[in-house]
Amino acid sequence: GGVLALGGAGGRLIVSDMENFIDAGGGAGLLTIDNQIRFEFNLEATQASRLKISSQLLKLARMVKGQAVRSE
Repeated sequence: GGVLALGGAGGRLIVSDMENFIDAGGGAGLLTIDNQIRFEFNLEATQASRLKISSQLLKLARMVKGQAVRSE
């Protein structure tokens, strides 16, 4: 597994394919499931880096850690 840091003026997104990466505080994890690449996000980490992940991308994620529960 490797780690990739992507960033600009607004912050830095740390991405890795290491197991349990978002549980360890990483921003985005990549997984291979049934020969397909899946991804998951840690919103606490991305928000701490002053990054906003689009709602459309979050809907496609396998898992989103730290996601607020919506009350209706």
